[in-house]
Amino acid sequence: MGVGYGIVCKSCSFSKEFMLGVGGDEYYAGENQFDILHPKTKVQVKKAIGDLPIHHVEFDRRLLQCQQCHHLYVRPLMKICYGHQQVFNTNQHCSRCKGKAEIVDNLEFSELACPECNKKSLEMETFTIWD
Repeated sequence: MGVGYGIVCKSCSFSKEFMLGVGGDEYYAGENQFDILHPKTKVQVKKAIGDLPIHHVEFDRRLLQCQQCHHLYVRPLMKICYGHQQVFNTNQHCSRCKGKAEIVDNLEFSELACPECNKKSLEMETFTIWD
């Protein structure tokens, strides 16, 4: 089950909805398990893993914030266990500036900088559970 958050900034016009998690109807297995990834990421995965056997894949849509430009976005992240205890994690770099992005775990939106005005004045306006 996934969750959605409608976030607004009290200091500017920023407003955006973020859909996180995995819905109950989403299941990726076999060859299709990487279809959710960006085409460039799929190439990186294939290059890293090659023909080694994949043992386990963890997938989730997570909220990230860039530490440089404060871009706030959702990205599908995968942890792939393959070969002989090898692990590949999809990247968390910002899609705008390529800076280092951090996963937003605590969902304390008031502690995050607004992507538009850079003030810490974000708040949750709506909450949704989706499947």
